[in-house]
This record gives sequence, structure tokens and C-alpha cells, in this order.
Amino acid sequence: MSVICKNQQGRVKLYCKGTDTAILKRLRNPSSPMVEATIQHIEEFSRNGYRTLCIAEREVQSSVYLYETLLWIIC
Repeated sequence: MSVICKNQQGRVKLYCKGTDTAILKRLRNPSSPMVEATIQHIEEFSRNGYRTLCIAEREVQSSVYLYETLLWIIC
């Protein structure tokens, strides 16, 4: 699931929530130390029987925000 939000400063961000496998394979830099640590935590949670979700964010151009807003209004 994804949402596009515009903050008070006018910056537009896309937030995406999903399974760890769905989110991790779409990361811009999947080999960063933070991602490697996150994968280790996910594996530990899995061994303990926990399910996990991931969330990602990305800044998008205002034109994408405008397009998505118009698309939502039309549909």
C-alpha cells in the first residue's frame, strides 16, 4: 500500500508499506549497512515467530503529486 503526501513546506513524499521481501527488493541501495542490519533483525524476528512489515519513503516531484491527485479526483 502506498500514499503520497504533501507537507507544509510543499515537499511531496511517497510512503510505501509492505512485506519485507516486497520492500527490500525495491530499495535504491540494498547493500547499505542499515539494510543489512534490518535484514538481520527481520531474520531474528522470524526465528522468534514474529511477522514483520517494512515501510519506505521517497521524495517525489510535485508533478507526480499533481497527476495522482487529478487521477484520484477523476476516478
